[in-house]
Amino acid sequence: MREEPCRSCCGSGVLVSALVSAEPADPSAPSITSPFLAGGAEMGARIRAHDWSATPLGDPSLWPPSLSTTIGIVLNSGQPMCLAWGVELTLIYNVAYAAILGVRHPAALGCRLSEVWSDVWRDIAPLVDQAMAGEPTWSEELHLAMVRPGSPLDTWWRFSYTTVRDESGGVGGLLIVCSDSTSKVLTERRQAFRMPSALGRRLSGPARRRHCGAPSINRRCSCDSWKDADTPPTLM
Repeated sequence: MREEPCRSCCGSGVLVSALVSAEPADPSAPSITSPFLAGGAEMGARIRAHDWSATPLGDPSLWPPSLSTTIGIVLNSGQPMCLAWGVELTLIYNVAYAAILGVRHPAALGCRLSEVWSDVWRDIAPLVDQAMAGEPTWSEELHLAMVRPGSPLDTWWRFSYTTVRDESGGVGGLLIVCSDSTSKVLTERRQAFRMPSALGRRLSGPARRRHCGAPSINRRCSCDSWKDADTPPTLM
């Protein structure tokens, strides 16, 4: 099977299928031999075989050093990383970032950033605009309702947008470094919920009044409201 064109994930905002995401790079496709594209495992092979003449980036032999050097950094990093280049913010990414894309990979390669991430674009567009204006950004545990796949799911992310300058001194694109914090955030929330719940259980029963130290049996202890509750009032 051949690699799906950009419109499969970008033109209508519809995610590509899991079948496409498992498709290997076509070994028979013409390969770019530029040194800056050496290595990179699967994504190195895909980038070398991609028809860049059909994208705003054009012929790789004419790419400026600022672009080719940054692509080399992206490809040879173990951190999830991508480069969005030019006015269209054409996307190039590494193997670690492909895992974050999920079913959007491999059709996302060479697509516009805004179309690849159309489901969360309203949330991240202000950060992109800020970075494209020359001011880098850093986001920590940013909540995004992301389609993964089928229906929106709550996710949390740490990522930075770093401005990459071109040969004219202007903004050529964005270097994006990210990590998925969803598991960390959900674990911390579960732990935060369990701690006061456990405290409520310890304060229930006969020992409750001794801890409370109420001066009179005619005066109701303030913690009686926890008597039959599974969780403290602050969590209800």
